[in-house]
Amino acid sequence: MLTTLYNSHLRSTGMTMAQFTLLRNIAALSPAGVTQIADAMLMDRTSVTRLIEPLIKSGYLISKPGEDDRRIRNVSITQEGLDALARTHQAWRQAQKELYDIIGPDQWIVVRRALRDTVHIVRHWQQDLGKEGGRELAA
Repeated sequence: MLTTLYNSHLRSTGMTMAQFTLLRNIAALSPAGVTQIADAMLMDRTSVTRLIEPLIKSGYLISKPGEDDRRIRNVSITQEGLDALARTHQAWRQAQKELYDIIGPDQWIVVRRALRDTVHIVRHWQQDLGKEGGRELAA
């Protein structure tokens, strides 16, 4: 339901909500390896890689070998990617406003708090698994 609402606003930009969110995260982390991006987004590496590929082909991202370890690929946002983010940001804000108008200010606060708390809990859970040599969280 929420993805549909956001994607309906973003449709005219040629970008999905998942791609927009990925670009925003990479812009903040840039340059970053796939593992770092996946950890920041609470996603698995395979899903992040699958989302990155079309954005590289579109010219929004570039992938280069790491300076310290050439086996690691660092992903960075390009100027074209920054421009796409800027163009898409208004559509994203309109989706945010529509959701806010639908659920109202009280529920908006509840949703934002629940999302923040959930991210906090999952990050701690992942860290605990990492300490125990556990598995990666699947998306």
